[in-house]
Amino acid sequence: MANELMQGANQALASGGPVKITVTWTRSPEDLDVACFLVGADGKVPSDDWMVFYKQPASPGSAVRLQTDGNTVSFQIDLDALPAHIARCCFTATLDGATTVAAIEGLKIRAHAGGTEIESVPTQLGNERALMMVDVYRHGGAWKIRAVAQGFNGGLAPLARHFGVSVEEDAGRLPPAPSPTQAEAPRPLPATSQDASGKVRLGKVMLDKPAQSTPINLGKQSDGKIEHIAVRMSWTMAVDLDLHAFYRLKSGAEGHIYFVNKGSLHSAPFIALDRDLGVGNTAGRNVENLTISDINQLESVLFVANIFRFFGGSKENFAKYDGQVTVTTSLGEIAVPLTSKTLGKWAVIAKLENSDQPRIININEVIKDEPKLSNYREV
Repeated sequence: MANELMQGANQALASGGPVKITVTWTRSPEDLDVACFLVGADGKVPSDDWMVFYKQPASPGSAVRLQTDGNTVSFQIDLDALPAHIARCCFTATLDGATTVAAIEGLKIRAHAGGTEIESVPTQLGNERALMMVDVYRHGGAWKIRAVAQGFNGGLAPLARHFGVSVEEDAGRLPPAPSPTQAEAPRPLPATSQDASGKVRLGKVMLDKPAQSTPINLGKQSDGKIEHIAVRMSWTMAVDLDLHAFYRLKSGAEGHIYFVNKGSLHSAPFIALDRDLGVGNTAGRNVENLTISDINQLESVLFVANIFRFFGGSKENFAKYDGQVTVTTSLGEIAVPLTSKTLGKWAVIAKLENSDQPRIININEVIKDEPKLSNYREV
């Protein structure tokens, strides 16, 4: 009997050897394209050759091989043959047409490794044309599997660009795979998908359900260092929300950034709150901003909201304040709306996890006592 892997959860898979990932579905109104992106620690493919899909059924060295049979797609993976620079194998599904993934029926993903079988069934399919299903990723010298189940706006071509694959067109199925000579010189992206600096803009990813997660895509500054990350909490209702960040550094140090302790960008914790805004219970465009200057120093951060106690009580319905946390880099932004209707004093909105690749996780849990970071550690 297969072990069930719930959305957002992860589980140990194997230390090496063969793994089989099988994707099945009972009905899809349009052709369903299933692909595997083999990415590095930056969340990008090393080259276009590292996308395994219907036009390119094997990765370099055949470490990952694709087979299709009607409504069944399987990937044979040799974990021992994957080069060290491949950190994750990301399995995705996209629809060839205008239909959304919510119309797919009976979708299941199964992983077989040795005598273990793990099954993930996405249950909250949304109105996107693409779906990030599961990740198989390195962790602590072995491999784990995570049920991502995150929708993605756009079809196969935008999703491929998200992972760093060069494509020629925005609509329809991808063109044939390039010849080896062409692959050495990737084709430039269309000008409409780049900003003035030439960087690809990914648009907004919305994490609107608890346990959903997505990688943070990072660019580099002119000096070669990883860029700063902007974190904004915004709301429109007449209430004085305060943004808090509970952090843990890779050194083991923990702390709490808020209006009394605004932190520092130039030394530990490399997180800073700009100023205390929204004071006075005024409706409108209210925002509070945090900046993360060195993601490499951080293990994890909880982004939390509460209400200034002079005005607020201890049992608040945070969902009514039209609030959200938005994480922004030069390559796009990730939004997490505040949706929990549970009454309480603290709203734990989202978590930044930096154990393998930096990613944002929707938490949306309202509690009565000040949150502890240890209660939100990765399993």
